[in-house]
Amino acid sequence: MHIGYRSDIDGLRFIAVGSVVLFHAGLGSMSGGFVGVDIFFVISGYLISAGLFKDAETQGISIARFYERRIKRIIPAYGAVILAALLAGLFLLLPSELTDLGKSALAATLFVANIHFWTGAGYFSGDPLSHPLLHLWSLAVEEQFYIVWPVAVLLLYRLGLARWRVPMIVATLVITLAASQLMLGYSAKTAFYMAPLRAWELLTGALLACGHWPRLKSGWIAHTIGAAALVLILVPIFTYTQATQFPGVAAIPPCLGTALAIYRDERHPSFLARLLSHKIPVFIGTISYSLYIWHWPILSFAWIARGSLPTGPALWALLALTLAVSALSWRFIEQPFRTRRQSRPPAQSRPDRTRRTLALGGAALTMLAVFTGSMVALHGLPGRLPPQAARIDSIVRAPYATRDGCVFSDRVPADAGPRCFASADHTPGAKIVLWGDSFAGQHIKTIEQQFQTAGQNVVSVIATGCSPLPGTGQYFGKGRADTRCERMNSAILDQLQNRHDIRGVIIAGRWSNLYGLQAPGGAFDPTARFLTDANHPHRSLNSSLGAMEASLDQTLTILRARNIAVALLREPPRYPQAVQPCIARALWHSLSPDRCAITTIDEDKFRGPINAIFTHLATKHPDVTIFDPAPHLCPDGQCRGFRDGILLTHDLEHLTPAGSKVALTGLALFPARHLFQ
Repeated sequence: MHIGYRSDIDGLRFIAVGSVVLFHAGLGSMSGGFVGVDIFFVISGYLISAGLFKDAETQGISIARFYERRIKRIIPAYGAVILAALLAGLFLLLPSELTDLGKSALAATLFVANIHFWTGAGYFSGDPLSHPLLHLWSLAVEEQFYIVWPVAVLLLYRLGLARWRVPMIVATLVITLAASQLMLGYSAKTAFYMAPLRAWELLTGALLACGHWPRLKSGWIAHTIGAAALVLILVPIFTYTQATQFPGVAAIPPCLGTALAIYRDERHPSFLARLLSHKIPVFIGTISYSLYIWHWPILSFAWIARGSLPTGPALWALLALTLAVSALSWRFIEQPFRTRRQSRPPAQSRPDRTRRTLALGGAALTMLAVFTGSMVALHGLPGRLPPQAARIDSIVRAPYATRDGCVFSDRVPADAGPRCFASADHTPGAKIVLWGDSFAGQHIKTIEQQFQTAGQNVVSVIATGCSPLPGTGQYFGKGRADTRCERMNSAILDQLQNRHDIRGVIIAGRWSNLYGLQAPGGAFDPTARFLTDANHPHRSLNSSLGAMEASLDQTLTILRARNIAVALLREPPRYPQAVQPCIARALWHSLSPDRCAITTIDEDKFRGPINAIFTHLATKHPDVTIFDPAPHLCPDGQCRGFRDGILLTHDLEHLTPAGSKVALTGLALFPARHLFQ
């Protein structure tokens, strides 16, 4: 059953969708605009629960009619967006990208997009705009909640437990909120994407819908509550950043503010209710569903086509187009399905209409699943591209593997040190150790081949995502400690100090992966870290730089004191956009591959603080080889990830095997011996 229309709730939707769209477009100072999704969750929980409670207390809950309403509300525009994205992808996406889009579209069709992006790329890796349907994770969270919630409400009333609904909702809300906060310490991605850890936000709205709340006694109380609601909503929108630990308790202010904005007394309307009921907020709020589901694919495909989002008037024009498309979607897709009436008498047509809607909705989703699955089965239709472009796009980044040593990704075992050297213990003789994160991992094959050719045994000890910086704490921008790194670095340094068969160590890391360094292209890197130690306890860029230099200085001192030769590798260039798709797209459209290059001037601006550290280390440790691959990858002041038909760089900065060979040309670990010619 529908509850009475409230224009102020459409005004709240305006705040929610406006903050999300402007945040995604990079406009204004809405650095925390992502909380708009949480505002939507509370509104949805309130409206859906109010309808369920009203049904339960009058005509009874019909699960079939509930899903009939959901299908009419969600599926038409939802399906149109997925189809439009796939059709646009045929013209704008590379085969690998179209295959990925097909996978995410299939997941969205099955309402498991949140699980799909949780298991793969999304907001927590790469550039989010490279995934045109990424935003549908939130719809999946809602629909998963609404698989359980109507049944739970039905059982509450059937079992005579309705009087316990408030304490039961409160208990579940507190438990899921606590679980969300605890999960942030282990996996921010899980806390972000998983429906059970977002349930408390929808339950906040459900709690409000229970209706057992005191009436407001005066207008000034209503205005005070309205002011508090506005502050609780707007402060996070303008002050939260992508470094905020979120959701967890940080989501309480916008959720509470939304609940307070919805809470009202018709006798005493607040200034906020009047403000939100103006025509423009109400109109935007009315089309907010279409605006939310259309805005991201439009921004995403613009980013993919250009390599970056437009700026200035071009961006405003793109947003105007988004608004127009959304209004048309609301008028010609949403409304006809939501307001359609049957000509049969209501008493006869109602059950048939429900069954028909459920059948048509199921059939539409099935056909959509078949279509999206075909994109995956056909491998993104590579025949659309010229052969060379298709070849570049088809290059797959192989996982790191080593003959002797270890490669850890998600978990570092307690016995990491002995385990990493166990296989090497069966090989007699002096050993060379390659130590680092993925920036060391990319050189495993090159270094093993070259040193083994020279009769040296190589032990590769790699923990992806963990810079080889013993004695530092490594924290993601959102605050979670990556405890793998301290464990790994401590274990490896202990082995290097106590073994007598180590002749040399090559150390490589993604040194510039620090929160606060502005990367070329301006994209936020969700894997960026803060570094801390006893003398640099603050989570800031300057503190991170100080902790890095102190760690490297101490490590080099320890190794050289044991007469171990050391080579410290600087990073390869970081490009404004991922090189492999950029090159493939340039070849597809007969453009110059140099559009994917970066100048050494821009590269030096980005690496400036890191370069200063290496300059200090070179002065303090003249007997350590500090090797820079830039002269080989940027020979004429232009860094190119594609040369002479050969791909040298996969993504923004990770090298291909061919790129590794070029980068390490001339590396000398031991004096007067160049092992990489």
